[in-house]
Amino acid sequence: MSRHLSRCKIEPAPDSQFSFRIDGLEVTRWHFSKNAPRPFFYPLVGPSGSCLTRMGHPAAPNHDHHRSLWFAHEDLLGHDFWSEGKPTRILQKQWYAIEDGDDSARLGLCLHWLDGHDPQPLLQQDLVATIRSYSTSSRDGWSLALQSNFLTKAFIQDLACRSGLQSWRIDSINPKLSTLLNRCNRMFNLNFHPGRSMLSICA
Repeated sequence: MSRHLSRCKIEPAPDSQFSFRIDGLEVTRWHFSKNAPRPFFYPLVGPSGSCLTRMGHPAAPNHDHHRSLWFAHEDLLGHDFWSEGKPTRILQKQWYAIEDGDDSARLGLCLHWLDGHDPQPLLQQDLVATIRSYSTSSRDGWSLALQSNFLTKAFIQDLACRSGLQSWRIDSINPKLSTLLNRCNRMFNLNFHPGRSMLSICA
């Protein structure tokens, strides 16, 4: 009896990474090494096989904090989670679950926003990253959906004091708490690449 293999898969990889694959081909990769100040997705592979994002800025050597697709914020409760060389960190605390499937695959993660002094996080971010395969009459493609719930430090401490509470969720999220950013490949910048191009990001 043959075993059915899912088309969309998320596979653990060496050096603190997860590889997101469709039909055996990698479409993106999640990097969460403790050596980096915050985790990020790289590459994000387009239909032609080229990477849609890049690491750093093509004309600014001091922009190493631009890591493809990542979460950051310049002022979270007075702490800078944007710049390099700061004590602040965004660390992956754990992963919750991996679900593979024919049309989609998703990964559940827990991220801690740390100020570099207090071991308790200023913010806990529960992130679900989902890749989805789709086909149209003219082309095949894929999408990446990112859904986050945020818990403040006070809420986490209050939650730890309760008993019998098995699950929780925040449905109302302040959009100013976090920013999702991306650094496009230079092919999408007319200053570095001739011709016309368009990049659409849907959230």
